[in-house]
Amino acid sequence: MRSELIAYFKTINLGTFSLSEELPRAESGTPLYLKNPKRIYVDKTVFNEEPLIDTLNGVDIHNKIQSVTVYFAADAKTLPNNYDAVVELMRAGKDINNTQGFTRRECTVDTSYEADNLVTELEFRYTKIT
Repeated sequence: MRSELIAYFKTINLGTFSLSEELPRAESGTPLYLKNPKRIYVDKTVFNEEPLIDTLNGVDIHNKIQSVTVYFAADAKTLPNNYDAVVELMRAGKDINNTQGFTRRECTVDTSYEADNLVTELEFRYTKIT
């Protein structure tokens, strides 16, 4: 899902923000999104499986979940005018890939402060029953 989200983000108007295809981690230990404010980083896809229905005969039904986290930072004292609009456009990425049979599509947005930066994390979760 990482590549699909990157492709989607390339189609929307990010205004003063820009998109990187790099992973958000740097060898120095400082995340790239803190080093490069207003630059959007998409992390690797994480795959999880959770039991949905356990049966006695061993034919179990599971939720297969793909999750991708997107990070970016901006100066908390002077947030760009388009910050809210960009977050809303990015959140719409939960609705991409309607043909893959996902039963649930979610996006949560969390913010935190690191030094003078407002760090925004969007976690996209796509669930399929198998």
